[in-house]
Amino acid sequence: IKYLMSRKPVWVEDSKVHECAKCRKAFGIFVRKHHCRNCGRIFCNGCTQHSIVLPKFTRYYGKEPVRVCDTCYYSERSAAMKAKRNINVNKKTTPVKQRTNNNQ
Repeated sequence: IKYLMSRKPVWVEDSKVHECAKCRKAFGIFVRKHHCRNCGRIFCNGCTQHSIVLPKFTRYYGKEPVRVCDTCYYSERSAAMKAKRNINVNKKTTPVKQRTNNNQ
């Protein structure tokens, strides 16, 4: 449900950023700006090498993987792995029937 309520992603304005948010490389002719589709900050190509599906933004980006910064990639991937692990744990832990002693 929280994914259905997600607001449109907000991007930092290009003209306000002159260096990569992670490595601080200055942008110019050979170092281009790339927005992270998750956090909206601006990074160089080297700091946005990953693409993932962002379920909370499928309304805007669809179900295809989109460019994200390294921080968002590892954060989203970690959250997805944790969720998957919780689902698997819930499947394995089924309630055990209590034994009754019929001899009493």
